Amino acid sequence: MRVRRVNDAASNVVGASLVELKRPRSGPQAGRRGRTLIAELRRARAVVWAPRISLRPARLDAHLVILDRDHPGFRDATYRARRDAIARLAAVNVRGQPPPHVDYTVEEGQVWTAALQALAPLHARYACRSYLAAWRRLGLSAERIPQLAEISEELMRATRFRYAPVAGLVTPREFMEHLADRTFLATQYMRHPSTPLYTPEPDLIHEIVGHACLRSPNGWSTSRVGE
Repeated sequence: MRVRRVNDAASNVVGASLVELKRPRSGPQAGRRGRTLIAELRRARAVVWAPRISLRPARLDAHLVILDRDHPGFRDATYRARRDAIARLAAVNVRGQPPPHVDYTVEEGQVWTAALQALAPLHARYACRSYLAAWRRLGLSAERIPQLAEISEELMRATRFRYAPVAGLVTPREFMEHLADRTFLATQYMRHPSTPLYTPEPDLIHEIVGHACLRSPNGWSTSRVGE
């Protein structure tokens, strides 16, 4: 999932590239054009999935995490302060260290429970055996929010993959470079309580329920993705 739309510059480059690549070309001109397109794509700074963040807000009352105006929590001062606090934990985390511990609130626990209870019958009907086996291996439950660090530790033992916290923007290059190092950048905050079954951006539910089980020993975690 993506939090923000790809910026205009990147979108224009990608669109132009697709048109150009559909045209049959041959000879030296085709090679030069292909290299030019690749260079343009690399320069385009498209946002992958994380929220915008400003580690040095312009005003004292400015928020660390910048939400779009149509975000469910945009006008919720308590939620925004909570997002800022969790972002700061990730911002000061040292690379290679376990993700920081987050003391989740009762309300956040209720959001987690509501989402997982809604997903349970869908998983029972549609999830493949390897996903369900990974779910059990990770000890996931609707009754308790797991810490990202404990999920990361279990994945590390089973697959040599680990999670690392992220506070804000990452580029496609940075995201893939971490994957090549068998590290998946992940958020730790919870979606807004008014929409427990929806989030416009990846939250902890997305990171664990949507990704952790796919990094099981039988999943794609053993591939050389990102290299």
